Amino acid sequence: MDYFVKKTYKAEKNTIIAELNINDFVSSEYLLKDAAINVGGWQSWNPGFEVEAGKKQESLKCHLIKGWNTYLVFPESNFNPSKNLVLGQFVTYCRWNDFYLVFASTGNIDNTLPPLQFIFNRKKNTILVEIYDKNADWVKGQLQATIEIFTAKTYFECKEKLADIFGKKHFKQIEGLGENPGGWESWYNHYASINEELILNDLKALKETENIISKQTYSAKVFQIDDGWEEGLGDWNIRSDRFPNGLKSIVEKIEDENYIPGLWIAPFIIDSRSKTAKEHPDWLLRNKKNKLIVCGFNPLWGKFGSFYCLDLSNPEVIKHLDCVINKAINEWGFRYLKLDFLYAGMIYGKYQKNDAAYKFYTEAIKTLTARKNNKDGKLILVTAINPTPAGEGKTTTSIGLLDSLNAFGKKAIAALREPSLSASYQAVTAIF
Repeated sequence: MDYFVKKTYKAEKNTIIAELNINDFVSSEYLLKDAAINVGGWQSWNPGFEVEAGKKQESLKCHLIKGWNTYLVFPESNFNPSKNLVLGQFVTYCRWNDFYLVFASTGNIDNTLPPLQFIFNRKKNTILVEIYDKNADWVKGQLQATIEIFTAKTYFECKEKLADIFGKKHFKQIEGLGENPGGWESWYNHYASINEELILNDLKALKETENIISKQTYSAKVFQIDDGWEEGLGDWNIRSDRFPNGLKSIVEKIEDENYIPGLWIAPFIIDSRSKTAKEHPDWLLRNKKNKLIVCGFNPLWGKFGSFYCLDLSNPEVIKHLDCVINKAINEWGFRYLKLDFLYAGMIYGKYQKNDAAYKFYTEAIKTLTARKNNKDGKLILVTAINPTPAGEGKTTTSIGLLDSLNAFGKKAIAALREPSLSASYQAVTAIF
């Protein structure tokens, strides 16, 4: 179902593009007050769960650590969960026993469209469709959203239909990994406490010990270095005290062991104490009061754990980030990039240019993922699951990708760390 602009306007706030009645899709015996409603979250650090009939959806707002609120709550929305209202984003459903009514936002796969939220009203038996389009200029006839709405009589039918909707387009970009890819990354063993010796020791141990990588045959294998290699958040240069010989020599050793060398980068976030922030204070996104916008909390990063986001409407920022990606690929030799914390590119602020966040975000992603091969002609793979082009978070995406791979006859497992438990947990995925 496509939704188009009915009248030319500028969005001064988020737009409600539709009010749907449940009984336009299912018979009158099905009521929202009797349904379990799925809450998937608008990005990867959101919890994902079902709100049972008669239960209240808990607020995601955190009064203790306010830095979380910027990215846990759907941007610029005036709606809050209550006993009557349940909020779900992108892909969600109502479930009555084994019967599902599913709503899936699919327009962002092929178009530049805003993130989408469903507001379930149990009392009215309706759903409002809200888009995060604040500051966008709309022209009559423009597409604002595409939503797939379908029913399923079982969980398995539900996942098969979702696989059919999302599967083929999602997997086209990773065809180069073959049917049975595998891999290793440093985060789960060492977090950010890594150095050259440790990385090379782990590379050697993978070959010399019995483990899930050495004991199985894969179509492709990735060896990915995670957080801890960089000078600082926003300063994407090699930390010389940890990697005195740089990263290029490590990449060569990784390739000698027949792995695809991978690297973690969080391009859209920055520490206010970094060299980049001090040299280019105008690159950081601010609010109307000219205050820096906190886009998250991590005790390992930033002053008092707060970190900030870059203004993606600034051409100099995009040029800088493109240089970072080029250096990782064509100077150091990495062929697999894990881009993290991308939700920061969707945070609303006082942009250098007058337009909506989702447009700047989309153009930035297109620039950073434009390279398909390095200077030697080798395939480049870029992964990012917060959010994906269709907007799902990591847990939702992981299960969906796993189900889709299995539906297409691929061998696949998913490893989830603390998946969608609460606002204080992260869900990080690996697909083998």
